[in-house]
Amino acid sequence: MRQIFRQLLPLLLLFPAVVYGGDVPLEKQDYLDQRAQMIELDRSSRRSASLELDEKELAADAALERLKQEWDTLATWQYPPANRFHEVRAAYDASPLLPIMDALPKGGMLHAHPSATGSFDMLLEATYDPHVYIYQGRDTLWLPTGALRWAKQPPGPKWSKVIYERGLATDKPAFDRELIESITLGLEDYGKGDIWDHFEGNFSRMWGLESNPAVWRDYMANTCRELAEQNVQYVEFHTYVDGGRKANGRQGTPEETVENWISIRDEIRQDHPNFDLKLVGSISRWSSVDRVRDYLRTVVDLKITFPTMIVGYDLVSEEDQAATNLDMLDALLDAHRYADSLGVELRPCIHSGESNRLDNENLFDAFLLDAKRIGHGYALWTHPSLVERAIKKDVAVEICPISNQALGYVVDLRNHPAVEYLARGVPIVLSPDDPGMMRYRWAYDWVAATSAWDLSIADIKQMILDSFTYSGMNDEEHKIALEAWEREWADWVEMLASK
Repeated sequence: MRQIFRQLLPLLLLFPAVVYGGDVPLEKQDYLDQRAQMIELDRSSRRSASLELDEKELAADAALERLKQEWDTLATWQYPPANRFHEVRAAYDASPLLPIMDALPKGGMLHAHPSATGSFDMLLEATYDPHVYIYQGRDTLWLPTGALRWAKQPPGPKWSKVIYERGLATDKPAFDRELIESITLGLEDYGKGDIWDHFEGNFSRMWGLESNPAVWRDYMANTCRELAEQNVQYVEFHTYVDGGRKANGRQGTPEETVENWISIRDEIRQDHPNFDLKLVGSISRWSSVDRVRDYLRTVVDLKITFPTMIVGYDLVSEEDQAATNLDMLDALLDAHRYADSLGVELRPCIHSGESNRLDNENLFDAFLLDAKRIGHGYALWTHPSLVERAIKKDVAVEICPISNQALGYVVDLRNHPAVEYLARGVPIVLSPDDPGMMRYRWAYDWVAATSAWDLSIADIKQMILDSFTYSGMNDEEHKIALEAWEREWADWVEMLASK
């Protein structure tokens, strides 16, 4: 029935009186009939509207509707997704939706930064190494107070061993708690200036700890293992791939970095054979144009060497403070010319529109650069022509609800522009961005989105299918991944339908 309705939609739009009647329908049943038609017409533009659900999926959808009612009667000030996640975490923990979304076979996670995705407990353990130092000097842009670094010798006069400082602490659990708080984002960071200063400061404080190749590998492998255990089948990490420090102290090569990721993937597959990962070569917007140009050429070269592992490039960091896409245009165009000269296709999956500012124009450049996906795309709704372009050009938007809320772009998630994208049929894929650094796991995003955006089983299924469709997988990988996911989806649907 819904499919027939979609076919008739163009005619209904040409003749609105067919649906709306033209005059006020004075008979109650006539009124209710036209009202139902209006609602159906409104929902028919969703991407999920064309999905045909089987009986089990319809039963699961009914169960999901019952579970969502838990928060329906709450006032806005009580409704968890209308409040900052870190303030209402306990309400999420108590929600019956959380175990359902933990069990959900989530398909692909297409927007995540690996150094901030997994649990930070392992990083805390790493600070017990006698070679880990903490900076206690004056706070600067590139070296914030509390920065951690693994080194064989003290990096400078203002550095002290963490184990020494911990030994001096009268309350060692409190010391560790403060250490974790210094490299993660939580309630204690709100109301103390620009939240992005705290957020980017976390990365500045922790990167030196991950400079130890053993810590880096253990943390990344643990991150991937956690994701697989959380029913994430596939992930595309937006990450720096230009080499790293080796165990013998020498600088590693970009090729060795990718090989390390392949090794991690293969290790996780021993217990989770359907797990896969790929890389989006990313670099900070705070870098110089020349540095970005050189880096993107490296990403193109890596795409030739590892054609199935490198799937795109990205510019990261706060859009409203660091360089814009237009500022980096010379480097971006050079990358495309270089890729074309080598017969390589390397499209951006670029952060654009992670902003509330109306003068942020990064989205225009993302489309002109032929982006396959838009990172965040929060501001897309302010550009109607680009919304239409996303639909017509089949460009997906990577939506990160809790991250957007934590970083101050939206408070009440019911007002998130993803609601419009869903209604208009813009392809969207749900992602967590930096869940480890923000002290949660991806299931919480699914709870928030399902409740705040009134997602149906069809909506959830469509977003997961799109996470495969808009991924960097080739056709054969896509086919295999989808077959594996469909088996897990059927089990999940049966479990939910029994609720």
